[in-house]
Amino acid sequence: MKEKELKIVADKQIPYLKGVLEPHAAIRYSEGNAMTSSVIADADALLIRTRTPCNQAFLRDTNVRFIASATSGTDHVDETYCRQGGIRFRNAPGCNASAVAQYVSSALMYLLGKEKSSPVDVTLGIIGLGHVGTQVLGMANALGMGVLI
Repeated sequence: MKEKELKIVADKQIPYLKGVLEPHAAIRYSEGNAMTSSVIADADALLIRTRTPCNQAFLRDTNVRFIASATSGTDHVDETYCRQGGIRFRNAPGCNASAVAQYVSSALMYLLGKEKSSPVDVTLGIIGLGHVGTQVLGMANALGMGVLI
């Protein structure tokens, strides 16, 4: 007996996804903010970003049993409803930490250039050492900055 093919609906703006899952599942791409209950009705899984709010009204009459968000946040998914409905949810904490740290270092270098200062002449304050704070700390240490945590 042939196994049922997994059906996935994915946000078409998730980078590098196209072509990866096609050998393993039937995948349809959609704009994240254009996904509706009827678009996802027969899907087993959703691959989303923050543009797709997943709540009871959206998920109620669907086959969805797994949601993966290609974002660090979770406020776009009703996790309580998912848990109660047997829908597993995963997100990507820290996925943007490196990019945020690079932005912070670029902004600091710009400001230091305007002030004609060197990184070793300043002290950086970091509030929180989560995914982003840890990356910023590494950058600050590499530049020789003083750091207050």
